[in-house]
Amino acid sequence: MSNHSSASSLKSLGENNRYSSVSTALRTPSQYSTNDHISISHGGGELLVTETILSVTGMTCASCVNAIERHIGGMDGVSSIKVDLMTAQAVVHHNASALSADMLRTSIEDMGYDVLTISSKTISPAGNDKSANDGSDGVLGDRPVESWFTIEGMTCGSCVASITSVLTALSGVDSADVQLLTAQAVVKHTPRDIGVREIAKAIVDAGFKATPLSLGDDGNGAGAAIDPSAVALKNLQKHRRAAAIRFFWSLVFAIPMLIISMIIDMALPSSNKVARAFHRPVFQYYSVSVICIFFIATAAQVTLGVYFYKHAFKSLVRAKTANMDVLIALGTTAAYVGSIISVTIQKGAGEQFFETAVFLMTFVLLGRWLEAIAKGRTVSAVEALVKMQPDDALLVHTSDKEADDLETISSKQIQLGDLLQVNSGMRVPCDGVVVVGQTEMDEALLTGESVPVVKTPGSAVTGGTLNLSQTIRMRATAINESSTLSRIVKLVREAQSSKPRIQEVADRVASRFVPAVVLASLIVFIAWIAAGAAGKIDHKWLTSKQMGHTVDIAENDMGEHDKPMSYGIFALLNAVSVLVIACPCALGLAAPTAIMVGTGMAARLGILVKGGGATMEAASGIDAVAFDKTGTLTVGKPAV
Repeated sequence: MSNHSSASSLKSLGENNRYSSVSTALRTPSQYSTNDHISISHGGGELLVTETILSVTGMTCASCVNAIERHIGGMDGVSSIKVDLMTAQAVVHHNASALSADMLRTSIEDMGYDVLTISSKTISPAGNDKSANDGSDGVLGDRPVESWFTIEGMTCGSCVASITSVLTALSGVDSADVQLLTAQAVVKHTPRDIGVREIAKAIVDAGFKATPLSLGDDGNGAGAAIDPSAVALKNLQKHRRAAAIRFFWSLVFAIPMLIISMIIDMALPSSNKVARAFHRPVFQYYSVSVICIFFIATAAQVTLGVYFYKHAFKSLVRAKTANMDVLIALGTTAAYVGSIISVTIQKGAGEQFFETAVFLMTFVLLGRWLEAIAKGRTVSAVEALVKMQPDDALLVHTSDKEADDLETISSKQIQLGDLLQVNSGMRVPCDGVVVVGQTEMDEALLTGESVPVVKTPGSAVTGGTLNLSQTIRMRATAINESSTLSRIVKLVREAQSSKPRIQEVADRVASRFVPAVVLASLIVFIAWIAAGAAGKIDHKWLTSKQMGHTVDIAENDMGEHDKPMSYGIFALLNAVSVLVIACPCALGLAAPTAIMVGTGMAARLGILVKGGGATMEAASGIDAVAFDKTGTLTVGKPAV
């Protein structure tokens, strides 16, 4: 194969041993509350690494990503941070004892972004990543995981102490953290020794009501926080609605501004009755048109502009960087203030470009609305993979009676060793081994093979695959995030957030782009001021820029209106033009958008790309591909 090195980076992910294991039990947004809780640990004092996933909305370009990574990455206790613009997520590895998830969230919020904690979990002892990457421990349930429970009936600190002592006395429980204010408990335990149902039963036996947290368990959305994709999508949808509201609100100002400044002032002839009515002075030298445009622009600056001013201030003062909001705030303010100065100095007949500020904010808000829609669609691709795993499972309670009892439980409550029944037409709830029955499974999700695979007692089955024919019973061997499907989802997320070499270059350019644009705008302003002072600006340029009056005014009507603008206003107009046309968003969004769309579409088609953007960039040089079997290329349904 001519491009063996490139082709080797595209690996088949069908075999279970190709995946690295992931620890289970994601934390909920209550996150490490220090109020009225007791934490007892049996551990030997190992420094643990915590992985916190945050949904960060409000990022507009690569400079925002660089600012967050630089600011958070420089904080004590943070070992690594990865921020993804398209999924609007940040993954931070940190020491929770030195820097909590709440502190991380607050730090990013102080930079001017909206932040929601998706999950926070202990992944491995610091400096010992082997356990985190060793697939055997996660699959066999030897590595401790954290599970969350809602507890009803606690009234005081003694209840907290009572539950804590009960939990820490259980075999297989390493630590218990019970929180009175949030009515929740997080228990660190070894799944092979004790499962979530047994822990919940111990709390119930102590006189309280306990429910393991899973998707949709509570009415406040805390249960939904267990799945990162669901929370990220929900947060992005909220951000999309807010962006849509801001855009449609901007149309309230943009449409009247378009009618007055572009149609009445420029398109209609001076002889038109409407044009003459709007050009008639009503207050000293100021016409109806100028007054209307001024009030529309002022209202837009006060309402729409506040959003950009707030984010620009936080970017400059707190994040110590300049992002796209800084450019917009500078451009709109310069256009607005410059128009006021020009109209005032030239007694209502000067150059004014109030509409520039309004139209700029409208187009930017439209772009951010469309960007929010695109981000939501890319996250939906990962959520579609998550939904392949069923929400419920049939737990078999064996008895001496003729028929065993079946109980419907959440798939998040499955314990290692559980005996589960999978009826025909149902998806397998977790990885396991068939113990009773024979059937055919559709495993196209994993292998791409369209032909059903026969499963007999002793055969391994994978969560998310479809039972096509007969009812079987299976024994659970890997649950939650240790399952193959969960590791596939994690692999897709990592692939989507990885940066190819070209994107790293674009990010470095974007981080310096805003200061460079501001500098270029100042240079343009100074150059035209100098040219004007030296009399080097052509008189026609100053008159051709005149706006607010139609160009076909009669010769004998040209008096005050034919007065050219000052070269200072002309210089300001050109400087504003440099500010408003400069947008690093396309530069920063191009590569991640391509990666997100590519990996998302590939995942839906059963193709998983390990390495994400870097692999896709390297794959551009592949000119030959070898397939191990024809089943990956056919659908198994002959047709003429």
